[in-house]
Amino acid sequence: MPPPTKTGPAAAHTDTPDTTAPAAADGSPTTESVAAPAQYRTPTDFPASTDTRVPAGAKARAQANIAAIELLEQLRAAHRPATVDEQSILAAWSGWGAVPAVFDPRNDTFAAERQRLRELLTDAQYRQAEASTLNAHYTDPAVAATIWQALVRAGFSGGRVLEPGCGSGTFINHAPENAVMVGVENDAITAEIAAHLYPSAQIRHQGFEATRVPENAFALTVGNVPFGKYAIADPSHNPQRLTVHNHFIVKSLALTAPGGYVAVLTSRYTLDATKDTARRAIANLGDLIGAVRLPSKAFSRVAGTDVVTDLLVLRRRDPQQAAPQQLPEWVTTTSPMLDDDGEPTSVFVNSYFATHPDRVLGTMRLGRGLNGSPSLAVDGDTGTALAERLGHQLTDIVDHAVQHGYGLTATANDLTVVSPETFDPGLITAADRGDDTPLYTLRYNADTKTIEYKARHGWEPHNTPKSRMAETRELIELRDVATSLTIAQRDGRPHTERDQLRAHLNTLYDNYVRRHGPINRFTWVYPKEITQARHDEKLAAAETRWREKEGQPGAPYRGPIPDELLAQWDSAAWETPAPYQKRSHLDGGIRHDPGWAVLSSLEDFDEDTGKASKTAIFSTDQLTPAPERLHADSPEDAVAMSLDRNLRIDLDYIAELLEVPVSDARDLIDGLVYPSLDDPDELIPAVTALSGNVRRKYTEAALAAEHNPIYAPYAAALRDLVPPDRTAAEIKVRPGAPWVDARYVAQFAEETFGVTDVIAEHLGGRWTVDIAKYKRHGRLMTETWGLDRDRCDAVSLLDAVCNSRSVVLYTDDGVLDTQATFAAQAKCDKISEEFSKWIFNDPDRTETLVAEYNRRFNSLRAPRYDGSKLRLPGLSDHFTPHFYQRNAVARIIAEPSTLLDHVVGAGKTGTMLMAAMELRRLGLVRQPWIVVPNHIVEQVGREANQWYPAARVLLGSSATTAEGRRRFIAQSATSEWDLVIIPQSAFTAIRVNPTVVSDYIEEQLSELRNQLLAADSDRTIKRIELAIKQTQERLEKLASQDRKDQGLGFENCGCDYLFIDLTDLPYCRSCRSSKCVVGKVPSA
Repeated sequence: MPPPTKTGPAAAHTDTPDTTAPAAADGSPTTESVAAPAQYRTPTDFPASTDTRVPAGAKARAQANIAAIELLEQLRAAHRPATVDEQSILAAWSGWGAVPAVFDPRNDTFAAERQRLRELLTDAQYRQAEASTLNAHYTDPAVAATIWQALVRAGFSGGRVLEPGCGSGTFINHAPENAVMVGVENDAITAEIAAHLYPSAQIRHQGFEATRVPENAFALTVGNVPFGKYAIADPSHNPQRLTVHNHFIVKSLALTAPGGYVAVLTSRYTLDATKDTARRAIANLGDLIGAVRLPSKAFSRVAGTDVVTDLLVLRRRDPQQAAPQQLPEWVTTTSPMLDDDGEPTSVFVNSYFATHPDRVLGTMRLGRGLNGSPSLAVDGDTGTALAERLGHQLTDIVDHAVQHGYGLTATANDLTVVSPETFDPGLITAADRGDDTPLYTLRYNADTKTIEYKARHGWEPHNTPKSRMAETRELIELRDVATSLTIAQRDGRPHTERDQLRAHLNTLYDNYVRRHGPINRFTWVYPKEITQARHDEKLAAAETRWREKEGQPGAPYRGPIPDELLAQWDSAAWETPAPYQKRSHLDGGIRHDPGWAVLSSLEDFDEDTGKASKTAIFSTDQLTPAPERLHADSPEDAVAMSLDRNLRIDLDYIAELLEVPVSDARDLIDGLVYPSLDDPDELIPAVTALSGNVRRKYTEAALAAEHNPIYAPYAAALRDLVPPDRTAAEIKVRPGAPWVDARYVAQFAEETFGVTDVIAEHLGGRWTVDIAKYKRHGRLMTETWGLDRDRCDAVSLLDAVCNSRSVVLYTDDGVLDTQATFAAQAKCDKISEEFSKWIFNDPDRTETLVAEYNRRFNSLRAPRYDGSKLRLPGLSDHFTPHFYQRNAVARIIAEPSTLLDHVVGAGKTGTMLMAAMELRRLGLVRQPWIVVPNHIVEQVGREANQWYPAARVLLGSSATTAEGRRRFIAQSATSEWDLVIIPQSAFTAIRVNPTVVSDYIEEQLSELRNQLLAADSDRTIKRIELAIKQTQERLEKLASQDRKDQGLGFENCGCDYLFIDLTDLPYCRSCRSSKCVVGKVPSA
């Protein structure tokens, strides 16, 4: 295929025959206009233009977007690039930021467009389009062209150029011929459109946080970064959790070569935010060449939004050059007084604009924000007039910079050298980038006869010593064959394929051992005694960590250190490191390969004798489904086995298991099951049927019994379980109770604190109680119910109480302010007590809330299990389980998940061991794992062998290091175990399939979306998406796998049931009970 070519305005006409049909009379393309041309066209870039191609009006925008998506489908089907005429259709794409109402199911105006989108997009694509309403805004082409003119004037002479968040490519459209453009776009459809419009550019479909390219890879970064009050997880380039627009700027500076420019449009809050954390991070990497503040309506025509934006022109500083000791002026803010309906009101504005008022292209005034509080607005020109004014300011800025040695001096020769394919043009997806290959994986390149490793940006040569080359090649081949065999077992490949792989694995291993010896061979190394200098270093490091932990971010604790803590550190600092094992034959690089665990687990290695034997993977399959049991010893077993296999009571299967006729089987399980209220032919286990909301179930069962007598026993059983109603005097209500409607919280605040317009919301498990800043004053707010301190007014304290958040206050020096903290906590207690009195002082409110309480909480009955009939074969004669342990085992067998809320010393470990062995004996699970605190791994292992002497137990006491964890996980996958006991640190370090993680996050977000859309609120679709985005960020942070081990993932380790001891986890340390969560691992 010929390479794509750039075109200017004059290159729009080509000599290639145009075989497309003409457009319709109204200007829209006809169906034939996107048919495959008769002759292949070399893809060319869409001609540059300062005309706005986005249609006016929300309806027209939505329809133009849909037309672009329809065209994309046809281009995919034809496997061809877009023609110039088709590019015109794609160029009208403007994203969904200006038309969020399309995704609001309550808005009938866009019902047809919404339905068409549902037909065109998959659920994931629709969801991504919906999420893009937060920041999918595009730049006026005239402004983009003006910025490029200034960058060329500043000295741009060619090279790679980055556009983070490139959208459909407005800045790419106006790039000069010598610019090698690389755009990053998170939205799949927008990225595909940009690739069709500008085939000479590389368009990377990924989030900027996931962009992994070398630092100093670009001579210039230009674009319009996304705005938002949320942060994106990026451990490498956003450790400070900066908001998205500031994160983009900081990362762009890091990726730009010294002397290169970063010219980006960003939210005014980059410069105006009261906290200077982001500006300090920016100043640490670069110098501000200049800034221009644009009018609020600068992009209203293209982006459909009115917001104050700034153009920042930054220059990347050489990392070898120290940052200025004195903070530059633009890191600080000032508070000018602006008119607010006749009243002078201060607003935070960056000091740069106070010194350079001409850089504000308009008149600053006070407008109104979301909650009615004062907000900065700028009135000024738009369109061509704005571009002209911007051009004058940029000319002045860059000319001054060039004269003082701060021009754009980075060239193509200054950039980091990368492999040629790294920035190949075209659309680059996750599959193209090879993101599925773990970092540091080794491979042998037969063409170059070298060992290579997977780096962040592709495969790179590994510095393997010649003396280790041959052995490392053998280990790589052993790893690959062993991994293939494991995957073949997991995927149920034919026996012949598995046997062939197993025979090959045996041959490779035998040859390796004959030439080199066991894979796990080692020699002992004994560290030297601790010197005084080394002791002092360790002591100082311990003190630094402690002070940072006890203090505030950027302000370590400066108080005295407790004597007992100093003594503890001193003792620990003198401890000589333990001897360690050295495996020099791994120096060829395989030591750091994620597949090393697979290799090391191929042997049962005796560290005392140095001898090894093959593990079971060399002879039998280990990842096979649990064998199906064909007989049940009791009706209880039969019911449990039916639920596990079919997720329901299957009477025919139960009769087969019990080896009796179906009619007799029904009699045998009488009392263990009841007919479903939805279908009398469907049976429900008694523990489920007689638990949960028994009040509602009884009402439904009694009504059903009037028409079908089969329900009479069920209704009779439920009747005795319904609890009597509670009265208001028996109900204690606290602020933040999830069953209390948010409108009552807002009403309480307004009536008690003497304010109006309080906003109270309970979304996604979190409360928000808020009010405009200018209303957070007055005696009731800051004296009676609150304090006269920042974030300590009555509404702020009510928000803290609703979220069960402790209020802890510090002095300006970062020292705990005990007196103020006690005062704030006293106010919180006072607010809670007043709320409890207020909530029931209105008869109508009382009636509503009492009914709601009884409906929600006084109707529930916990399941009751009887384990007295359990035989527990294999249990040692020296142990006699308590009745509650037996009942807990019965519950674990019958339910998919269980919480063991045992008090300390009640025998939680024994319960887990019995339940695990019973699940295994019944064939309900193949490999149960018990996850315990690190320090009791050995203890639980001993108890396991004491309770079940014949059990085959895998103990993970050595899995506290990365190498130990990899070996442990591989061992669990390649051998048969009755019990696997793993330390918590090892369990939390195991990587999970990214699809599982993303599905979990999407499921949680879907629930939140349903909750938000069902709420009776005038919340706009953009605000809904912001709440979802913030929740998504929290979930992604919790699910982050950046620090997890590479290699064999959880899905391949063989575990299908988990027991997790929560006793020592941070969020359970305040609990007085000993807790354990157990549950079946989903097959997905």
